[in-house]
Amino acid sequence: MQEKKPKGLGRAPVLARVARTLALGLFVAALTLDLTGRAAGIPPLWIVGAHAAELGILAWLPGWWIGPRVARLAWYVTLVAFFLARFLRGTAGVPPDPPLIMLEVLGVGLALRCWFKARSAERRATSYSGNGPASV
Repeated sequence: MQEKKPKGLGRAPVLARVARTLALGLFVAALTLDLTGRAAGIPPLWIVGAHAAELGILAWLPGWWIGPRVARLAWYVTLVAFFLARFLRGTAGVPPDPPLIMLEVLGVGLALRCWFKARSAERRATSYSGNGPASV
């Protein structure tokens, strides 16, 4: 008798999990540095924030294909939000405007949601024993 496994994303490759976590950290760092640099008027902070957003977009690429369909769609929207914010900003030395910061806030919120959703789906998929409720 074959054991039924729950539908879900299964076991994600380590690279994809690391990429998602790294991208999330870089997106949060970009938002924090942009907000702090804009509020304090310190250009090096928003310059580093712009580069953190670029690195977050690059780190995001290996992890985009892992996860449920809704999570993948939200990852796409996250990437588009950060790419748009970075593209519309121009050079890294340009201070971020409030609409660009709002795009970053949207991106970070979606990235956090995707990250938590993917983590819980991975835990459910790997903790399933096949004999009743999931083992801890």
